Amino acid sequence: YLTVWEGKVRRSLDGAIYAKELSAAITEGRISPNIKYDRSRGVTVSFDLGRADMCALWFIQQIGMEHHAIDFYGNTGFGIDHYLEEIQKRKYLVKRIVLPHDAAHHQQAASKTIERQVRDVYPGEIVKICPKVSIVNGINAVRQLFSRLYFAEGPTADGVLGLQHYQFGVNAETKVRTKEP
Repeated sequence: YLTVWEGKVRRSLDGAIYAKELSAAITEGRISPNIKYDRSRGVTVSFDLGRADMCALWFIQQIGMEHHAIDFYGNTGFGIDHYLEEIQKRKYLVKRIVLPHDAAHHQQAASKTIERQVRDVYPGEIVKICPKVSIVNGINAVRQLFSRLYFAEGPTADGVLGLQHYQFGVNAETKVRTKEP
């Protein structure tokens, strides 16, 4: 409807995993230039560690029942030290750093795990390791949260674009969607 009748550009690919959620966020004005960093509140930095793909950092503040994604950073080919520097450059009041389960096992420089390297920079109870869940359960958890997510339009544009393109693969021979995104 928005594309055909309202002349709006389609913002997600057919088959995108979060297509409905992103469409609702656009329609409801939850992707907005009015979402700003609130200096009086802490920021949660949530990591998606990339191996063959991008390592992504989402910077999120909880405002009541809403979760404001105020910033995003993604890159490839760097060690954890690079991403820790990116966090520090932003000068946010870091309340929590959320790492995926594999950060506790994946080693980088000096035979330290990613978790250990992050805890060396952010000691205490700031660092949290998420339990391992299936891809489907992770997707469903994000879907449940999505109605409370608000995105700072400029600073999170690359992250939103990544969400728009996150889709299940297609088997080249059968043209059937795979179970893996």
